[in-house]
Amino acid sequence: MVSWIGTRLFYAIFFFFLGAWVASVSPGMKNVLRQTSEAGVHSFEKLSAWTSSTLAPAPEKAVEKATAPAAPAAAPEGGELLVNARAAYARQDILSSINAYRGYIDRNPNTIEARGELGNVYFSSARLHDAAQVYFEAAMLKLKSGDVAGAEAFLSAVRQGDGALGDDLKREIAKAETPKK
Repeated sequence: MVSWIGTRLFYAIFFFFLGAWVASVSPGMKNVLRQTSEAGVHSFEKLSAWTSSTLAPAPEKAVEKATAPAAPAAAPEGGELLVNARAAYARQDILSSINAYRGYIDRNPNTIEARGELGNVYFSSARLHDAAQVYFEAAMLKLKSGDVAGAEAFLSAVRQGDGALGDDLKREIAKAETPKK
């Protein structure tokens, strides 16, 4: 058993250093590694920018004097489900979190935020195909609202979970970017 582990460890170290050496002397390999890392960083930056612009709190507005008190804004239906979903996820109760997100989405079918969060729950629990499906739905809602950049932010995550669905999303984005005659 010890020799088996030692052999595997030896080969792992050997091939790691061989790869590092090849990357340092081969211009082609350098370009492949650079392009791959740049693509990953670019995708992450797009998703991060969309997330921060969508989920960031709105800047405080100047308070104006009103003659009558403003009516309270209507909360989305099932708002307690969203709170419960987030709390369940914080407790690492994945199944309860998924069920609460699904209930909230059923009551608020046009919610992008909850779909994104549900996708994150699936993604963090290694259910990549389910995450891809939910991210795809969120991206389609973004396209429906005219936010092509927001939809593009989901593309790499969708492709990671389901390549075919990622291709479908890419086609839908291309359609949305094409000027209508």
